[in-house]
Amino acid sequence: MKISTKGRYGLRVILELALHYGNGAVSMDTISKNQDISVKYLHNILTRLKHANLVRAIRGSEGGFVMSQPPSQTTASDVVQAMEGPFELIECISNPALCKRSPQCVTMKVWSDLGKVMENFLSSMTIEYLVQQQKNKQNLTFHI
Repeated sequence: MKISTKGRYGLRVILELALHYGNGAVSMDTISKNQDISVKYLHNILTRLKHANLVRAIRGSEGGFVMSQPPSQTTASDVVQAMEGPFELIECISNPALCKRSPQCVTMKVWSDLGKVMENFLSSMTIEYLVQQQKNKQNLTFHI
């Protein structure tokens, strides 16, 4: 199982905006350069994040994108779900009619519970936490 590029890049984009939170909008070109994401693909990611009300576009010469709420109020789960959809690892969880075995399927609970564990883990991780991790990583010094 893999999280798609959309999910991974979406989290990186939110982290980029969070690193600049409170300091004005970040241009698409800056995000693209800093995160090594093509402008075309970045546009798609930002559109999804805007639809999920996680980012806002600011127009004008100082325009760009900002987070819609503080990094402490946004979780990794919010971002991943905006990009990937709900944490349903198999289709029959949300639509049991897809499988005639659903009424007696015990393994469906395994996949349902695993999705909940993933969602709970990502919900416990705020973007503010990721910002602190990024800042700590940038401040690492190595002694030889």
